[in-house]
Amino acid sequence: MKKIVISAFILLIFLLFGTPAFADVITTDAHSYILMDAKTGQVLCEKNADDKLYPASTTKILTAVVALEKGDLNQMMVASKEAVKDIGPDGMNIFIGAGEILRMEDLLNAMLIQSANETANILAENLAPTRKDFIDMMNEKARKLGATNTHFTNPNGMHDDEHYTTARDLSNIARYAMTIPKFREIVSKTSYNMAPTNMHKKWDELYTTNKFLYRTSDYFTKVTGIKSGFTSQAGFNLVSSAVNKDGMELIAVVLGEKDHTKSRVDNDSKKLLEYGFQNFCAQTLIDAGKAVSNVTVAGAAGTTNVDLVTKSEFACVLPLDSNLWNINFSDNIEPKIEAPVKKGDILGYRAYERNGTELGKVELVAASSVEKKTAEGASGSKSQLAENKQQKSSLLINIIKIVLIIILGLILLRIVLRFISRSIKARRRKNNIYDNKIKFK
Repeated sequence: MKKIVISAFILLIFLLFGTPAFADVITTDAHSYILMDAKTGQVLCEKNADDKLYPASTTKILTAVVALEKGDLNQMMVASKEAVKDIGPDGMNIFIGAGEILRMEDLLNAMLIQSANETANILAENLAPTRKDFIDMMNEKARKLGATNTHFTNPNGMHDDEHYTTARDLSNIARYAMTIPKFREIVSKTSYNMAPTNMHKKWDELYTTNKFLYRTSDYFTKVTGIKSGFTSQAGFNLVSSAVNKDGMELIAVVLGEKDHTKSRVDNDSKKLLEYGFQNFCAQTLIDAGKAVSNVTVAGAAGTTNVDLVTKSEFACVLPLDSNLWNINFSDNIEPKIEAPVKKGDILGYRAYERNGTELGKVELVAASSVEKKTAEGASGSKSQLAENKQQKSSLLINIIKIVLIIILGLILLRIVLRFISRSIKARRRKNNIYDNKIKFK
């Protein structure tokens, strides 16, 4: 009986804590969801995140990324007849006319804020030889971002059986998009005023289709974006992001919400984000200046080893319970370090990983300087070489001074001796003269 109780307890612990990143943390009718740390891309929880689904207008996130990287915000673009008509059944639009000329920046705002389908077509046709060429660019960009289960057939998200993505792919695309300042600025807006054109002297103010921007919470301070989407085949989709008072930003993707009320996908997104902010926070893994290794420096004068310390603090989003961290790290240090080494030189890095996701790196730097050994065994630094040269020069000058003093002393001694010798001779002559005078007397 005792063994059965213990086994049941172990099983309960495993079910509760064994795989926290994959637990179904919210009750929802959505087909799939994922919650991601915006900084590292670390997945905090997920459900059916690799199932292929229809993205609807969340497609426009990638359309905007490619447009911002290929185009110019001030570029003037012409709307073709095909671009303004090919918007799908009941597709969102702002009634742009064929032949109308608009700035790229206005088109981007209309596409991401009011989700106007024709604006995506206009962008595609003006930034590539054909719309298909632009779609190829989108799919290539998706692959580069690791979205390998994504395939788009149009730039606006209207339904096509071959137009699909996954919650995981869409979160990676969104994470990248939110690093682009202009994209980030646009998707945080609740409204926009278009500039006049050759066909519109004045536009009605455009309002966001992403009503989640108005949501508030006790667990996050601001919704920072990003895009909603809907078709009857896709259901309600939402890619959202929010930040808390500590600056931690999370990205949530909810796809395939079949309950046909827009508020349901917003509610599920809020619950998902709140779960993240309630159960995770930024944790410091290592402080700045922390010694992590001691390495040998080849060709060093004197001390042949140097400590490697962290250049900065490293922190990342982790569970509040440290028992669930499961952190691994590896030190990558230059295989051969040669003198001279200056204090603060970057000689390697420490990489942190959790559940197969790289959390980031912290640089490892020299804690002190190490001088280079010269052929004579002296320091190879310029300052010490100059000092040695100066010392040799001073020694030579001192020797010359001593020699000159000795020579001068010898000369003075000779002069003194000659003076004494002449004085003695003069005295002798004087005495001889005196003696001779006495004799003659």
